[in-house]
Amino acid sequence: MKFRDMSTEMTEQEIITALYMICPDSLYKRYKREKGYISVWYSLPNDTETDKHHLELLPDNVYIFDNGIEQELTDGDAFFRYHQLTVAKGYSYLWKGNPFII
Repeated sequence: MKFRDMSTEMTEQEIITALYMICPDSLYKRYKREKGYISVWYSLPNDTETDKHHLELLPDNVYIFDNGIEQELTDGDAFFRYHQLTVAKGYSYLWKGNPFII
């Protein structure tokens, strides 16, 4: 396995899968590729405002923006599953420059 740049290579289906891993009740709206990360906008059931919730997917981190409040996802089941996804697909920085990779 070699490192893959997630901001350019991650498919829309993988983005949606990551969103549902992190926030299972969310309703996917759209995404935007940025340099080094992907921004994903979503809503929750019974939301009246659009663009109220979004998160930023980084290779080894997730930042959740909820009503203007930034929160880093650092532990728990959702973080563990997201990290498994990024490692399995080659998006994690664990693969970048690793001398043990053939």
